[in-house]
Amino acid sequence: MDKYACPCGYEYDPAVGDPDGGIAPGTAFADIPDDWVCPVCGLGKDAFSPAYQTQKRPEPLAPASACRKSLFAPLSATFLNKERSKKSLIGRER
Repeated sequence: MDKYACPCGYEYDPAVGDPDGGIAPGTAFADIPDDWVCPVCGLGKDAFSPAYQTQKRPEPLAPASACRKSLFAPLSATFLNKERSKKSLIGRER
């Protein structure tokens, strides 16, 4: 059964229900009476929307540091080679 969230942040969990509001555990959101209101802010059932479950993020294929190194390595090598050639030319002029 899906959870539903109120704009105030309250989340209706069917496994828990709302015992203080007369809703027994195991009651699906669709089976709650239309006159039921959020126990926190008092908004009606129509203000609720499906709550999205957070999913575990997949593990990256490589650490971020490895990606940065492989992405910028050609650029760094090119830059270093240019700097070295400038220094060698400057040293020869003297």
